[in-house]
Amino acid sequence: MKNNEISAYPASDELRLRVYQFLRLINQSRLLGPIPLSEPKICQLLRMPRTLVHEALMRLVQEDQIAVTEEGFQSIAPSLMTKERILFFHHQDFFETPYAIHIDYLIGAALHWESCGWQIQVMHMHDPHPDLEKYLISMIKSGVKGIVVTGTIPNVIQKMIKRLKIPTLLLGNSTIYQNDFGVVCSENFNGMVELVRDVLRKGHQKIAYFTSGILTHHGQQDRLTAYEQVMLDAGLPYSRDFVYKEPYRPQFAVHTAELIAKKIDRPTVIICGSDREAFELIAALKNQSIKVPSEIGVTGFYNTILNLITEPPLTSIDIRGQTMGSLAAHYLLQNLDSSQIPIRILVPTKLQLRRSVLTLLGTRASIEDHARKTSVIRMNDDDDLIQ
Repeated sequence: MKNNEISAYPASDELRLRVYQFLRLINQSRLLGPIPLSEPKICQLLRMPRTLVHEALMRLVQEDQIAVTEEGFQSIAPSLMTKERILFFHHQDFFETPYAIHIDYLIGAALHWESCGWQIQVMHMHDPHPDLEKYLISMIKSGVKGIVVTGTIPNVIQKMIKRLKIPTLLLGNSTIYQNDFGVVCSENFNGMVELVRDVLRKGHQKIAYFTSGILTHHGQQDRLTAYEQVMLDAGLPYSRDFVYKEPYRPQFAVHTAELIAKKIDRPTVIICGSDREAFELIAALKNQSIKVPSEIGVTGFYNTILNLITEPPLTSIDIRGQTMGSLAAHYLLQNLDSSQIPIRILVPTKLQLRRSVLTLLGTRASIEDHARKTSVIRMNDDDDLIQ
């Protein structure tokens, strides 16, 4: 089996670990609030499976990070406000989207900082501060030595952080093209080129594109450009029928599925600019009685952990989120005491083939896939004979 093809994977174990690490980190920074919360309330807030949240809570109780009271669970983690630490600032709401790639960024960064003996404080925009600049200044005075920022960063926020004159690094694909801060991001263009070429290799020619936030999200802009370029190079038309300028809303997937259902000449594959868009689109297509992948294929981008337990398992581009977080953490620590250079660090992506896109019969890819599967079966048979 090729390295980029996954047949079996312990998704539940990976998901369990991510839920625990995420809950541990937000509890450490008191993001669950000052009052006790019931287990159902915490599940509702995190939008994660109750079984996994329960296991994580019990583990944190054993580690004396959370206490069980009559009213629910309450953080008893030591305060970070008097210690030297690094701030992980997510300029969006962590609780807005379950299994978001920003959680992988956070886990990767936190594990690296902790291995180097640093404390980490997490901040997000669930309850925006009325005067963000004053709040950040107070945290710098209380021990914050550097900041990693994720999410879409408006120009006004970039200018405000620059005024603070604190070592800062941008992490992720939302805000890439600026000249004030270093950035750790993905090879968005090359990753999408590889994905679209694979879909073409499978014999598909009617390939559409679904994405949103195209005016402000730099990574989405690069991915859309890559899709259009590959289609032009193949002598095929590209489509912007399902490209939305505004930031993502679930209604976009519903509207896109409705438009597809009305089409007589439908695309055979929809390339999505992100996994979240792919998840929402698959659900919306099912509501229109359109089967994935037998009637239409769908791909994602990011390779979030949910891909492995989604039906069908989603073909996606792995941007190595935890690696990006760890790399950003390392780079920031190396530059805490020196002048910052607005360097751009591109992390290579990896195509993850799963079952959300079919190979059309009669194509070269279908013949190669058949030969590969046959060779794998034969190799397994030989192993049994040797044993």
